[in-house]
Amino acid sequence: MRAEARSRTFRLALGAIVVALIAVVSGCGRTTMTTIRIGVLADCESSVFASDFERVIAGAELPLLRRGAQLRGSRPSAGVTSATVAGKRVELVVGCVREFSRASTLAALRLLVEQKKVDVVVGPMGPADGLVVRDYAKREPGVAFVYAGFDGAVTLIAPAPNVFRFRVTMAQWGAGLGAYAYHELGWRTAVTIGNIEPGPVGFIAEFCSLGGKIVKRLWQGGNDLGALAADIPKTGVDGVFLPTSLYDTESFVAAWAKRHPDLGRWLVAGDGILTVGLTKGRTDERLLGVVASNPTPWAPTHAWTAFATEFSRAFPAIADNLQDPLDPYDATEAVLEALEQVHGDLSHGELRLMHALARLRFDSPEGPRRLDSHHQAIGVIYLGKMVRGKNGELTVRQIRVVPNVDQTFGGYFSGTTPAVSRTQPACKRGHVPSWAR
Repeated sequence: MRAEARSRTFRLALGAIVVALIAVVSGCGRTTMTTIRIGVLADCESSVFASDFERVIAGAELPLLRRGAQLRGSRPSAGVTSATVAGKRVELVVGCVREFSRASTLAALRLLVEQKKVDVVVGPMGPADGLVVRDYAKREPGVAFVYAGFDGAVTLIAPAPNVFRFRVTMAQWGAGLGAYAYHELGWRTAVTIGNIEPGPVGFIAEFCSLGGKIVKRLWQGGNDLGALAADIPKTGVDGVFLPTSLYDTESFVAAWAKRHPDLGRWLVAGDGILTVGLTKGRTDERLLGVVASNPTPWAPTHAWTAFATEFSRAFPAIADNLQDPLDPYDATEAVLEALEQVHGDLSHGELRLMHALARLRFDSPEGPRRLDSHHQAIGVIYLGKMVRGKNGELTVRQIRVVPNVDQTFGGYFSGTTPAVSRTQPACKRGHVPSWAR
């Protein structure tokens, strides 16, 4: 009887050990010991942005190629093989969205998370679907979401603890311009131009914090941006801020230059206007002296050159535009670096991975980045000025590097700040960002 009891006790103990081992192998997350699934949201349907689909997928694949993966075919959408990180196989799973469609984004998120069982979601890169990602992430606390769009509210207002962003917002994009206009150009009053995107937000925060006044806020209602120049008061205006997110900037430049030929004194802008100015004929001359901001360095750094070289080598057919793949590259590279730090551990609701993402010091091709307490990137912005080169050619010279740009602009914005609109943010003095003093 004693022998039978001992045998029965041994069998029960052995069974408990086997059950425990199975639980360890299975883990508490969605992944197995051998495969980590990363969902990538990309626009593959809309007439406006679907042409960038291959570049977006290529940007997400490049970090895997750097770690030894190989392309399956000539197009990025064919996928990669032999992708591993921290000793585990990595699979990219693409989810299709239509830009500016919140319903499409939600459907793609549900497909990736609930049916495809991905462990991490990267993207999307559009301006109108960030709040969908934030709100859906709150329903799936055991999945990490690395958002790659520029909607500032996602990480500023009621943020989700499992949403991370390693790119700067459109508001951060404008850092340095308000201080340049106030200190260097002597502006005390300004007019801003915007549309549905938060283009003027960063300029307003910085310029107003120093004591500047926004005398009028104009909004693009159609394609004729130049017509807005007629709505700018004839007096009491020191200059105009023109963001990069607007269409038909050439017509505004032409109209504003008729009133003020010295645009370097009367205009500050987003980066696109100088890039376009290098290729648009007579517009070039008008832009001499104009200063613009850019999250990408005007003077290529070692990190940017390395990224450009690697991307061009891997995807020569689509290497003519490096901006589209940059955001998915940053997001995926950050995920892989965090996975390496935790040795691929996705147990306990991906707790270790999320802690690693929150603490990650990330070197983007655009500069060093770290996350604030809301998991939003604190990054670097660069100011460039249109000048003549040694041979008389037009070029952009980098004139300032603006470090440690955070989404609050030194406390100007907070989680209770009203949503961006035609009257918000308010123009108020105080909370001057450190880089603007």
